[in-house]
Amino acid sequence: MKKLLMLSLGFMFLACSNTVDGVKEDSKKAAQWSKEKVQDGADWSKDKVEQGTKWSKDKINQGATWVKEKTE
Repeated sequence: MKKLLMLSLGFMFLACSNTVDGVKEDSKKAAQWSKEKVQDGADWSKDKVEQGTKWSKDKINQGATWVKEKTE
């Protein structure tokens, strides 16, 4: 009976330690995944702002050219 109890406790200890190790590993992976997604979002936003800025500058230049042509 003692052997069965010791075997059961040993199995439970190993199972719990494996679960804890798995949770730690998954948490690290989740943190890295989150960092990558945040960086991807920041890069996307930066690209969109740069595109919008370029578009705005182009439109301002077109307007300035139009005004210059009309006033000459």
